[in-house]
Amino acid sequence: TVEDPGGTPVLVAVSADQLRFEQHLLDTLNGAPLPAPAPVGEAERAYAETLNAGFDAYTEEMRAAWSAAPEPGLGPRDALVAVVTLMMDSFRTLDGALAAATPPRDYASAHDEMGDALKAMLALEPVVVAALNTPEAAAAENPSALLEEAVGDRVEKLGARFEAACRSIADDLLVRGGPELRCAPGLG
Repeated sequence: TVEDPGGTPVLVAVSADQLRFEQHLLDTLNGAPLPAPAPVGEAERAYAETLNAGFDAYTEEMRAAWSAAPEPGLGPRDALVAVVTLMMDSFRTLDGALAAATPPRDYASAHDEMGDALKAMLALEPVVVAALNTPEAAAAENPSALLEEAVGDRVEKLGARFEAACRSIADDLLVRGGPELRCAPGLG
């Protein structure tokens, strides 16, 4: 494994069985049937159920956060602070769900990637709070512009990382006839 301080660990092949590869390639090109994927085991099913329960809780919290009417009399900044607080609480719920799930060995890397992306989002909370606790934010008609300036596209990129890792697990479960994994929507 080679680690890039700015990225995700990847496995790097340093050698291969050339004859085996060539035979497999030729067999495939000549119409040999592909081996059936291994069926999903109980560990994968339990893992998916645990994640789905966490994703459902996150989804409900986010739905509540976006549908809640701001308290009367709140200015734009305070209303945005309330929404951001609810969002961060939802991220913490999702983080707890990931911590409660024990990934099967084949899903450990993607599980860790989801956790790392989520923890990086939660680490942005002080940046968000600082951006919203300025005189400019207090006076701004649209303090979300200051928030976007402070975090840039980091939340979007972290959400995409989370989603890609989750989709890799969901796709594997689908191909192997397992349960649907409802990846957390709207994460970024």
